[in-house]
Amino acid sequence: MSIVVNEVKSARDLSAFITIPRRLYHGMAGYAPPLDHERRMLLDPRKSSFHTHGKAAYWIARQNGQDVGRISAQIDHLSTRAETGFFGCLDTIDSAEVVASLLAAAESWLAARGRRSVQGPYLLSMNGEAGLLTEGHDAPPVLLMPWHPVYLKRHLISAGYGQVQSLLSFAMHKAKIDPVIWARLMERANRGSEFTLRHLRMNDLPAEGEIVRTLFNDAWSENWGFAPLVEADLNAMLKGFKPFLHTDYAVIAELGGKPVGFLMALPNLMESAAGLNGQLGLTGLPRFLWRSYRNKYDFA
Repeated sequence: MSIVVNEVKSARDLSAFITIPRRLYHGMAGYAPPLDHERRMLLDPRKSSFHTHGKAAYWIARQNGQDVGRISAQIDHLSTRAETGFFGCLDTIDSAEVVASLLAAAESWLAARGRRSVQGPYLLSMNGEAGLLTEGHDAPPVLLMPWHPVYLKRHLISAGYGQVQSLLSFAMHKAKIDPVIWARLMERANRGSEFTLRHLRMNDLPAEGEIVRTLFNDAWSENWGFAPLVEADLNAMLKGFKPFLHTDYAVIAELGGKPVGFLMALPNLMESAAGLNGQLGLTGLPRFLWRSYRNKYDFA
């Protein structure tokens, strides 16, 4: 049963590429398909902000006429690791041979463009979904967090890949946040001090976004794998999240009127998309919008 790996060349190919994970992982505990529209905005070169500062290629693996896996290879010109290329979107059946075939395609593409080492998975950059899920596969799905089947780690190790960093995430249920105590803390922080806290100004979102972008780039500049958040990426994020943001989703700290820090929570739209199988359509779209409007997220 030979494996054929073909590069994505057409809009039809890209549509197949986007839907492969939900076809392969259907019924697996913990897996919830993201919205096709959201994935297209991230991956389509005509729409993706990543393609303003990087380049990417995509491949689909087929066996006996069936799609059995996919992978991307990308170069981010913003990365400080000039000789490193990246892979992502690695989703496959439980087959070491399929994984190796897809990695070979990505590695060859990157090597031809002068990249001497490969890291991943990233979608498509460090500022997107980063890393391979190795624990917590049955946890509730959360926005911007990757999901991979348990067997993928084993096949990556077999292909010669190893862990370079640990990326930890923490969960806190919204019910544990007391809004009364939070309001008192905000009031106390703003009482007779040059240090103040304020919420997001929704009537000037571009300026607020630029504050967040500047603070993010400064705070994370020395972090491992840092890639700066550029204006194109910021604008894409604002466009995608603006309909779902509220003024109290962010707190900006100011010292003497100058922004010095921020805390931001994003609505877990994976909950709004639950049960839609990645597709909005005539019935899915009203359900998604109604759930988002009600703003009743377990994880925000």
